[in-house]
Parts: sequence; C-alpha cells; structure tokens
Amino acid sequence: MFNSYEKAEDDLEHFGQKVRSMGRGFEEDKEFFIAASTVAKEICDFIKNEIIY
Repeated sequence: MFNSYEKAEDDLEHFGQKVRSMGRGFEEDKEFFIAASTVAKEICDFIKNEIIY
C-alpha cells in the first residue's frame, strides 16, 4: 500500500509555516517534505482511530 499526502504544501501555507531541511525549502525538496507529511498524517490517523475505539 502506498500513500502520499499531497496537501502538505497547502497545509504549511495555510498555517504560515516555513520548513527547511539541510538548507532546502519545500520547493527544493518536495519529495522529502511530502513523505514526512504523509508519515505524520498516517500516525495522526492511527492515533485518532486508536483513541476512538
């Protein structure tokens, strides 16, 4: 199963967050930031589901 959270850039912009990793911003390393956001979203969804049940 492969997931990708493509709303990462919109979410960061909405909350006024500027991200950098090793000197690169979102535009220079989209794949990294989308991957990190996907993992974070999956963890949040998992935790939310665990709390509900």
